[in-house]
Amino acid sequence: MPRKYSYRHRGLIKLFAILGALLGLAICVWQIAGGAPHLLYLYAGITGYGGEIGFYILYVIGIVICVLTILMGMDSTAIPLHWVLCFVFGILILVFGGGVWALILLVIAGTIGIVDELS
Repeated sequence: MPRKYSYRHRGLIKLFAILGALLGLAICVWQIAGGAPHLLYLYAGITGYGGEIGFYILYVIGIVICVLTILMGMDSTAIPLHWVLCFVFGILILVFGGGVWALILLVIAGTIGIVDELS
């Protein structure tokens, strides 16, 4: 069974983590529904069918990471709420198309967690 970390501002960390994950999830779903190509594919010159498949795979992975982040924020037994995971999931959400604002919210959650752990 994973270790439960006790943070003084646990509710605040959970709030920022879940808000960041929901924002990243909304952006990924919006990008898939809109079908707008990712800038990486435009700069790399990948067009046609191969570019579209890569585009959808990128955002589906982003959706999976956002769902895992929501599970982390909801005190799931599978993924513990920890400040390191907030930073890691934030970077992964940014890489897989969730946007900078989702990263910022998760970095805020991770910063609150590390300050609580060090104090």
